[in-house]
Amino acid sequence: MKSASVSVFDQHIAVAGNICFDTVLALRQEGDAIIDTEENKLVFNFKGVHSVDSSALTLLAVWTRRAKMRGKLIQFTHLPSSLMAMIKAFNLTSILPLSANGDFDQTES
Repeated sequence: MKSASVSVFDQHIAVAGNICFDTVLALRQEGDAIIDTEENKLVFNFKGVHSVDSSALTLLAVWTRRAKMRGKLIQFTHLPSSLMAMIKAFNLTSILPLSANGDFDQTES
């Protein structure tokens, strides 16, 4: 089984490893727990992600929804190029809270 993890590091939430159908459920559970307990501004940093499949799109959507339901701001940063290509192919750039550098877009609410 491929490994992956989500952990709080400094002021970011580090996502690392491989996001695939084998790991997405565990990642979701780890991320959900962090969303529920951390402060209002959440920055998920994907710099440590090695590979992704289409299950990563669902993961981003679920975390976005969970954060919004709890009244928290969320941003995804340093996404792998393969994940960005899928996001663009499915026209999700306006739906997912993406950030090139981890700074919050001031228009987000």
